[in-house]
Amino acid sequence: MQKLRSIPLIDAQSINSTEEARVRLTSAYDDLCAAMHEAASEAVSVTSRPPRQPHQKQWWTPDCTAARNRCRLFFHIWKESGRPSQGIAYETYRDARKNYRRVCRTSTNAKIRKSHQLLNDLYSARNPRKFWSMVRRMKSRKQSSDDAMDVTRLSNHFTQKFAAAPLQTDFLKQTDDEVRRKYDSLQDVRMNTTISEAHMKRLMSKLRLGCASGVDGITAENLHYAKETSLPLHLCRLMSACLHFGCIPDVFSLGLLVPILKKPHLDPGLPSNYRPITISSITSKLIELYICEKADQNFDSAQFGFVPHRGTTTAIRLAHDVSQYCVARGSAVYLCSLDDEGAVGAIPFCVLFMKAAESLPDCCWRVMFT
Repeated sequence: MQKLRSIPLIDAQSINSTEEARVRLTSAYDDLCAAMHEAASEAVSVTSRPPRQPHQKQWWTPDCTAARNRCRLFFHIWKESGRPSQGIAYETYRDARKNYRRVCRTSTNAKIRKSHQLLNDLYSARNPRKFWSMVRRMKSRKQSSDDAMDVTRLSNHFTQKFAAAPLQTDFLKQTDDEVRRKYDSLQDVRMNTTISEAHMKRLMSKLRLGCASGVDGITAENLHYAKETSLPLHLCRLMSACLHFGCIPDVFSLGLLVPILKKPHLDPGLPSNYRPITISSITSKLIELYICEKADQNFDSAQFGFVPHRGTTTAIRLAHDVSQYCVARGSAVYLCSLDDEGAVGAIPFCVLFMKAAESLPDCCWRVMFT
């Protein structure tokens, strides 16, 4: 891109203070965003295509979700086993894939039959009053639930929910003081941490395509298709300056909050029935990927949450297989389940940062705290 060549590279040695670094980083990133938007608009004008409409699967059911997750689980097992063409890993993945397709076909046919069977019965029974009443109800269900919730009311609910709660115990107050003292001791320290251009290209290759853009309007495709330009060099200089001074561009600390209804049958008029999803800047995820690489990720073998290629489906399948193994051999099975709702969101930030300090380098920890 021609405009990228006119943007000067960030030189950390020419910056004297943290505040100056924040201003310079914000200005440099704004210039990069403007250049990427200009290049994207030129590419769209040359090869204009109609926007792709999202495909809504109205027939999707919880059984489809379970079958899909099970298919993904055995796919990862088959992939990590070297993609064999025979054996237990291959046969298990093949059966899971066939079951996933069968469940999808069954759900599709059931959706088609269900949407018309009741209407056909009412029409055949010569009951026009109930027939048209049901037609009106079906039309009302198709209306969007966005108008049922006031935006101001929803924003006030999330503001109160995520407001920093006062620290009630002496332990939390002491932990918060220790975290702040650690940050104050690192605030004016200049750390010689650099990210190479080749490393930046590897980080850009890890970005997931097809995701929504943040406040800056930059998508993963903008970065993916610009890897062979001078953009990786600009980004590696920018990220290195962030780690060197412990500050980030202003847009990295902003996010778009999107409310998602937790379950389809819940009342869309209650703010507590929505789950907030924050969409941050795609470029800020490059720093997150770098921090994840530097973190000491020693997961317990029994941990399934927040672990790659694991999740609730894996834990459920493991519990099911163990119970089936014991029952088949005449052994008793005792299962205890504890649902600690909202446990992760209730942990104070000071505790999270204190635990993160044990596994992160100081340069990465300081950027996270900022």
